[in-house]
Amino acid sequence: MSVEQRKERERKARIDLIINSASEIFAKLGYHKTSMDLIAEKAELGKATLYYYFPSKEKLLISVLEEGLKDFFNSLEKVLSKIDDPLQKIETITLTGADFFSRNKNFFNLYIYLSAHPSLRKIVYQKIQPIIRKKLGIIKNVLREAQSEKLIKKCSLNELTQTFGSLVMSMGIFLQPETTKKQLEKRAKLINEIFLNGIKTKR
Repeated sequence: MSVEQRKERERKARIDLIINSASEIFAKLGYHKTSMDLIAEKAELGKATLYYYFPSKEKLLISVLEEGLKDFFNSLEKVLSKIDDPLQKIETITLTGADFFSRNKNFFNLYIYLSAHPSLRKIVYQKIQPIIRKKLGIIKNVLREAQSEKLIKKCSLNELTQTFGSLVMSMGIFLQPETTKKQLEKRAKLINEIFLNGIKTKR
């Protein structure tokens, strides 16, 4: 491994450490009560090091949300690429959501917190909405594929995508600290059963 590669690996590891630490503190205390001092302490880094990577608390918050979204959709793209059946792809979307929420309980707590603060929501969502819109196209394409093969009824793809997306997100809304991955997977299977049995065409 070259010196440059080692430095890049160390840089990424430090950024991941900061983002994970910030996610935990933000979710626990909320944005306004969280300080860069607390995040630096949690990450066991000097404050100057923290500011080197993230010049402001706002930029760090945006990075926390961006990384969470990228984690979910990157995982989703990876598993979907190995599946051919559109209905199985739909089922996989909810199961991937269950896996994500089980690994990132702090992410959704922070998401809910932001939803309750219109000023922060406006600032942050301007940054992350383009990512959400682009990545929702993955889900929309799966539903389009299922429609084209006449596996589900023809209806508005936009409405269908938003409805299905809301069902997946509901796993995070009702997430509790003690919720296990197994419980989330059971919830995901129930969502699939309700969603698909409601719109699946007769074979």
